[in-house]
Amino acid sequence: MYQYILCGLKVESDLAFPELTPWPGAREHPFEIEFRLGPVEQLWGEDEKGVQFEADGPDKITFHISGAGRILIERGKRVVFDAFSAVDEDRIRLQLIGTIQSMLWYQRGYLPLHASALLVDDRAIAIGACSHSGKSVLAAALTKRGCPLIVDDMMVVDWSQEVPIVLPGYQKLRLWKDACEQLGLMRDTIAKAHLIRDKFVVETVGAPPKTPVPLTDMLILTDRRGGSLSVHPLGPVQGLQHLLAATHMLDAARALGRHEQIFAGLNSIIGNVRIWRATAPQGLQYARATADSILTLVRTDHAASGASGMPC
Repeated sequence: MYQYILCGLKVESDLAFPELTPWPGAREHPFEIEFRLGPVEQLWGEDEKGVQFEADGPDKITFHISGAGRILIERGKRVVFDAFSAVDEDRIRLQLIGTIQSMLWYQRGYLPLHASALLVDDRAIAIGACSHSGKSVLAAALTKRGCPLIVDDMMVVDWSQEVPIVLPGYQKLRLWKDACEQLGLMRDTIAKAHLIRDKFVVETVGAPPKTPVPLTDMLILTDRRGGSLSVHPLGPVQGLQHLLAATHMLDAARALGRHEQIFAGLNSIIGNVRIWRATAPQGLQYARATADSILTLVRTDHAASGASGMPC
């Protein structure tokens, strides 16, 4: 039995997850989330293709994942994986730690966004984007500049406070081999992060935060590339459009009846966080310079706004 801390909560798991931080407290402390291997009701045949889901009220949802198995997520506390025959533990691990897990956070009242977040001074800055757009590479470059990683890829936001806060999540990066080599991180790889291709779980430098961090800036990377970092502040309407695109598994969340929760969370971010549309230069060789430009931007703008956390 394995024990971890994720978003400030104790997780007890039947599987090992190198992406997660080991639980630092007493083993007998009661767990708040459990990852289990076990039977899940069969709602579809095993030959069904793609990913399908069926919600049963706001606190129970079942997924069928072609070639992998069935996953049950309920009450924001319990995740059960019923693997098909011959599915190995790495496949199970990557499915559980992937986007399906976002349902757990919806059920707990949070907002999961496709973004990485880093600690800059005493606050969180986030880099959001679609897959393969370079956000984890920029996050890695920022850790090399002394900014501890708060979370990679799935940023869980608690918007119930006066300002949105980011919960500490996956405090290890997942990077392709070429990025690891370019940034000098191959020696820090600890596990595979992809079943077929060369993608790795990577330890990061700096002590990651153990408590939630207020979110003040979010950069949304475009899929275009320029010669240098170019940023433009987004107004409320544009900000909402980009944040919706970065919100994990909207269709499944809507099936859970989480519409109001999603828009309340997005509005909290729009009202309290500077949101930027960013175009970054193409190529790993520019990652460090881009990280420097991001730090200059958020630190200068933060000081100019009186450290209020409100958009300019």
